[in-house]
Amino acid sequence: MDRQIEDLMKQGLTRSEIFEQLKKQSSNQMRLANKIATFEHGSPSTQTVLLNRVLMVLCLLQACFGIWVIHSNVVPMDEEFGWQGIVATFILTIFYFVGLFRKSFCSGQLIPDSILRFSSAATGEMPPLNA
Repeated sequence: MDRQIEDLMKQGLTRSEIFEQLKKQSSNQMRLANKIATFEHGSPSTQTVLLNRVLMVLCLLQACFGIWVIHSNVVPMDEEFGWQGIVATFILTIFYFVGLFRKSFCSGQLIPDSILRFSSAATGEMPPLNA
């Protein structure tokens, strides 16, 4: 079944068209719809992966520059405030970097399909089928 879905996606069919073609072959249409909605064909291109890595490195460089600016300009004037700024910048950078990493490489977010109505599939809810 996965091979058929992959072949049909390579042909350029939408998820709803694939569902219509394969629903006669399947005894469980809910399972078929779930399989089609969660099917990810292909892996990200090498350029996309390289771009994401470059963006993450730039994010870290920007954070390092910000920390250096705070350390060199603010700490001599008000040491306590300067160190608080460094810690805040460090913590925000970590959160931002983790979010960027998850969005870039670990994205499991489903693409909503207007006919299959799978925008809520990520929450585990079973969507209604338009039969």
